Amino acid sequence: MKTRKILAYFLGAALLVGSASCSDDLEYTPAQLPDNAQVYFPNTNPTEIDLAGAESSFDVTITRRKSDEALTVALELQGGEGNYSAPASVTFAAGEATTAVSISYDAAAIGPDNYQSITLSIADESVTTPYGMSVYTFTAGIPGTWTVRHTGDYVYTQFFTGDDPGLSLLQSDIYPDRWKIEHWGNDVDFRFTWNQTTNKILVDNQPIGYTDASYGPVAVDDLAHYIGNASMGESYYEDGVFHFNVVYYVSEGEFGYGYETFTVKQ
Repeated sequence: MKTRKILAYFLGAALLVGSASCSDDLEYTPAQLPDNAQVYFPNTNPTEIDLAGAESSFDVTITRRKSDEALTVALELQGGEGNYSAPASVTFAAGEATTAVSISYDAAAIGPDNYQSITLSIADESVTTPYGMSVYTFTAGIPGTWTVRHTGDYVYTQFFTGDDPGLSLLQSDIYPDRWKIEHWGNDVDFRFTWNQTTNKILVDNQPIGYTDASYGPVAVDDLAHYIGNASMGESYYEDGVFHFNVVYYVSEGEFGYGYETFTVKQ
């Protein structure tokens, strides 16, 4: 069973706790609510989206708290290796609290089993809110067919701690180097490339299915890819055990990095 780590330090900053004597003179001052439109991406948007090869777009929900007037919000899309595009803005009609952003994609260019990390952001900070996500990070791709090759136990050491026993390891029927562990992390697929000839493993850059209340969606990446070189060790397979050298991060920095393992049982 895994649990999420409670970290005393995050992003290199210590949490400083002050002390004060009790006094009847202390007064509580509530935080002032934002007076702007408070536009955000709701956490009901999925962290992984399976696309249809016969279609060319999908919708992302965007919401605002103050909806009395019409409002146009600037947007920015990054990632997806040029296979995805979003409009430069989205417009809320007067009285409309929720609308959808249509994301277009090129199914032929993406191909099957090619899940890519994408970030959609609200580009105008003046309309955002500290109480909702202004950045939505997810993976999207066209599912292919997979075959279960093994089951095994995943051991978490960085963002989560503990283990997940009996997870399935699957291999792509189309691309033999593509693998995934189902129901990993916060119940998403953990995807990676493994060349069995060279024993080179590269973990995909992918959301873990968990959104931190303060820092937004948490993602995992292969550490060698994340830092741009292999000086801190590569991921590899040895004697029935996958050793994944990973880093868990958000836009502000890293939660932790190091090796986690998946031990093949059958």
